[in-house]
Amino acid sequence: MRDKNKPPTPGGGAASKPTLISETKRLLVKQALKRGLVRESELQKPAAGPDGAVVFDPTKIVEELNLWRQSDKPKYFRPIRGGQEWVVVNESDVRRALRLRGVFSSHEPGQAFSQADRVIEFVSDNRIVDFSGRFAGYKAGVHYVRGTGRRFVALTSYNLIEPIEGDWSMLRGLFEGMMRTTEADQTEYFYAWLKVAIEALRSESKRGGHALILVGEINSGKSLVQDRVITPLLGGRQGDPESYLKGTTDFNADLFSAEHIAVQELKSGTDLQSRAYLAEQLKKFVSTSGHSFKPKGIDAILMFPFWRISVSINREQMRMLPALTLGLVDKILLFKIDRRPMPMPTRTDEERAAFLEEIARELPAFVHFLLNWNVPPALRKSPDADRFGFDSFIHSELADESFEQEPEAQLLRMIDEEIFDADDPQPKPFWGWKSAHELAETLTVSARFEETAKKLFRYNNTCGILLRRLKEKFPQRFEWRHSKRANEWLIHRLAE
Repeated sequence: MRDKNKPPTPGGGAASKPTLISETKRLLVKQALKRGLVRESELQKPAAGPDGAVVFDPTKIVEELNLWRQSDKPKYFRPIRGGQEWVVVNESDVRRALRLRGVFSSHEPGQAFSQADRVIEFVSDNRIVDFSGRFAGYKAGVHYVRGTGRRFVALTSYNLIEPIEGDWSMLRGLFEGMMRTTEADQTEYFYAWLKVAIEALRSESKRGGHALILVGEINSGKSLVQDRVITPLLGGRQGDPESYLKGTTDFNADLFSAEHIAVQELKSGTDLQSRAYLAEQLKKFVSTSGHSFKPKGIDAILMFPFWRISVSINREQMRMLPALTLGLVDKILLFKIDRRPMPMPTRTDEERAAFLEEIARELPAFVHFLLNWNVPPALRKSPDADRFGFDSFIHSELADESFEQEPEAQLLRMIDEEIFDADDPQPKPFWGWKSAHELAETLTVSARFEETAKKLFRYNNTCGILLRRLKEKFPQRFEWRHSKRANEWLIHRLAE
């Protein structure tokens, strides 16, 4: 005789009789199957233990639903749309999904916990993530933070355009009209920049790339290419770094959620300090090193996003760009963009809509071209080419224009006209070895340049900084050595 104080054994004795709870479960499952809310194969079937007793194992149903829980709150995550997107759900949503698969929240007589309780407990013990969001370069799913044991959920994926062999002649005409100048054909550098980026995204690599800077007239197509070509090809997500580049905020969630960082108007200053700050910020988007990210509720961590930054500006904003120093020139593509007629009419709203539709239609064929095109050897000449897949590029006209507006250009003019005066009956072949301070003193007492020199050398170290920049650009004219007395310079006269 069975002990009356002992709970009934699952699968035998009095428990084998249908109870109101078990009959309700059976009817709910039958209705779910009939309405197509769940398939027979998805139903959780309890297994038998060694003694024949029914044992519920939550592992299978948890893996089928791919359920995860946030560490600091009852917030759950699961994939939808075939894993292309993840959603945030609460515990009630989880229990509803379990009911549809035959796992209920009500417990059988004599059981302290229901099967759904055991699922919730299993997830809380074994499937924990620390934060969630949208992250550049990460497909939807659970990922580890590099170098730590922390896990996070990327809620969405970047959506790459699949390649289709076909015609992209209109796009080719657009790019060649904008980027093929009399001085240089920049189109191949543009193709190389996109190719390296797309291949990195397809392989889920975090490979870095140059900062692309487009300089041209208003309505020359710069923003059009950013919005309608670059952003779709890099996964469809675009971020605006304006506040970050101005120094008013740190990296934020908006930037971490977009592969394409697009600047369409510079609002930084033209002073040396503002331009130097902009240079450092651009380098961070180019770098593949970690960037500090502060999720809510936990300490800041290093994340490794995939970024490509493009900047489109008018010629007047050239004064805001950083100086083209050795620390920057190998990290940028500086394009001159010509304003030419678009390859399709765009006068009316209807014509413009047709033009934009044609751009979108040709993108798959353009992607096919990029993936099957090889970067020419002519674009891979420097020792640094392997870093980003090809060499940096600076349009010669923009390089000259950039230098002419730099303070070191002012210093060079003063050196050539004052130190190496063409009217001197006995012209000196060189000046030096002397310190930057001595050069500044010579120029500030000059009759011709006193006012200009005093304005230029407002700070004690300015002359030395500008001499170092001139050495980078004209190494054959400027030599430097360190002595016990000071850092000394030797400056050669400009060769006739």
